Amino acid sequence: MDTVCADGFGGRRGKDTQLENLLKGAVEKCESLQDAGECLTTMRRAFDAALDQGFMASHVLAFLMHIADVLSLACTTAGGIISCPKQQESLQLLAAQYMKDQPAVQAAGLYAPEVKGRPSRSLHLKHPIDVHDPDAELMLLDSSADVQRKIKRAFCEPGNVDNCPPLELAQVVILPAWSTNKQLQVKRRADDGGDLQLTDAEELKELYRSGGLHPGDFKPAVRDAVDEVLKKVRAAITADKTLANAEKELQKVSKRSAKGGGAKGKKG
Repeated sequence: MDTVCADGFGGRRGKDTQLENLLKGAVEKCESLQDAGECLTTMRRAFDAALDQGFMASHVLAFLMHIADVLSLACTTAGGIISCPKQQESLQLLAAQYMKDQPAVQAAGLYAPEVKGRPSRSLHLKHPIDVHDPDAELMLLDSSADVQRKIKRAFCEPGNVDNCPPLELAQVVILPAWSTNKQLQVKRRADDGGDLQLTDAEELKELYRSGGLHPGDFKPAVRDAVDEVLKKVRAAITADKTLANAEKELQKVSKRSAKGGGAKGKKG
């Protein structure tokens, strides 16, 4: 669970509690159901109710994913620790508390891990941060067109290494083992110094700081490398029927949320 997460939801304790109340009943009902279709219907109704209350689809899914993360790390002895970004600590704490309160978890002899927040690096694409901008964050299921549009609009000021989302993406996503060659390939004209193959995060940072790498060359390189990583995710989801169906359901919820009306006007 020691992962890098984008900003956007953590820290609003009041909102977290409201969402917990909206979804807790549905989650508990699903625990007693045997039919997957009935579980899906139950959760979709809960999603619609949350959207009606003004929550974004990403808020709803983030909450459930945090519960799943904590449950997946349950252990048979006390003392386990889960490390998470500070801005998502409140959700992890809620998920751990949910686990502690469930009789089925207790009966199985499992223990919720201790949640410890840590500083994290933001993967938000805009500066200043705007959580309401749909292009402000990359999503795992973004298409190539989405990646191209979002990276093109990302904040990328020449020489600014303190607030440079493409630089963060390169250092956190591209140069580690997530990319095929563990390198960032930058295509440049011969007059600008020719092509580059960068493998060291600090070297990349200093090159950008010194002005040796222009945003006009840097952003397309990041765009193509990030899209390469996400293509692996898309291929894995397409190959798995369950995941492919789940993606379709996610898209339906997201479209309803994007319209701003949730399930309003559709009841009855």
